[in-house]
Amino acid sequence: MSHSVNGPSSFSRRRSCPASMQMELGIKDRESVYAAEGSAAHALGEKCLETGKNPADFIDQKFGEFTFPDGKIEEFFVDGDMIEAVEVYVNHCRPLINENTMIERKLDLPFLGPDKHSKTGYVRGTADFISLKDNVLHVVDYKHGKGVVVDVVENIQGLSYAMGAANLFEDKEWDTLRITIVQPRAFGKGIKSWDASRNDILDYKMDFSEAALKTFMKDVEINPSVDCRFCKALPFCMGIINLIKEITGMDILKDGSNPMDINKLSEEQIVDVIFNKLPIIKGWFNKLEDYAQQRAEERNPLPGTKLVQTKERRVWKDAAVAKEHFTKVLGEKAYETKFKTAPQIEKTLGKKVFREVEEKFVHKVSSGVTLAPIDDPRDDVRPTGSSEFGSVTGDLF
Repeated sequence: MSHSVNGPSSFSRRRSCPASMQMELGIKDRESVYAAEGSAAHALGEKCLETGKNPADFIDQKFGEFTFPDGKIEEFFVDGDMIEAVEVYVNHCRPLINENTMIERKLDLPFLGPDKHSKTGYVRGTADFISLKDNVLHVVDYKHGKGVVVDVVENIQGLSYAMGAANLFEDKEWDTLRITIVQPRAFGKGIKSWDASRNDILDYKMDFSEAALKTFMKDVEINPSVDCRFCKALPFCMGIINLIKEITGMDILKDGSNPMDINKLSEEQIVDVIFNKLPIIKGWFNKLEDYAQQRAEERNPLPGTKLVQTKERRVWKDAAVAKEHFTKVLGEKAYETKFKTAPQIEKTLGKKVFREVEEKFVHKVSSGVTLAPIDDPRDDVRPTGSSEFGSVTGDLF
């Protein structure tokens, strides 16, 4: 899936860090399984609003799939969880439907700047639901995710769609622009709305146009923020390295560089680091790990790394058979609130006694793969790019 460099979904970080646009150029999009699941839920919502049917009418029907780097495919079928979530969105939108309603409408957004890949030459975006009713222009954005709670007040993506909708309805009578974010699976399961007046639209357009213009300027300052967590260029960002140095006094790219004494920080500085700086740095570390693992899964690992099986767990081959045997041997000692796990039974019996029967009742399973240094004793579970296609290298910083 390809997105505009200054598209609505990325424009929040463009305003925070204009340099991010040029830093992301040439880095391909990587759709996640969560985004693919969200697309399936969006498709279900669209189908319901267009046909008048309810989400439950599509139970067990497939609405999308995602292919993992290792070729594994996860299919998305309409289940109880998806029905419950999409119903919230559909039930909110239905009372607003009239002759001025648009579902999954493609919008021209010239105030976000040019886009050479667009038919119009400018950035475009697709709004989930637009409707003009009772002098209010409604723009509804459905969010299926539950990890990050999206704020509706001056929401950049919502405002982008709203200004595009305002252009479509500029000849109609309305005074209020209402942005609503429906995020039923997030904490609070809320439907959140925020109103702006029609007169505010021009100010927001000027603000967004100025921010878009900055993204094309040379030598724009890098400005790390919480929006960095979605930036494709985050693993390579020197702005984060400099932020770490600013906070800790430590240059993580230099051997022997140590952080400052935490006792030299004021209480106010510690609070600022915890709530304002640390989330940015944590996001960077997570993105860095994801990047390194993604490279390994694509058979192009970073030098000195490989993919290995995660630590194996010992589980019962047949829990019923194991339960019958060890209940006879141990009686009530085979239970806590329920039948004990293999490691717990081993601890109860002792390693020597348990080892004599372990092969009969226990097998070892791994829950997946993880990144490890090249000298890890576990076997590499992926052939490398150099063995199959020739070496592919690239510097991180």
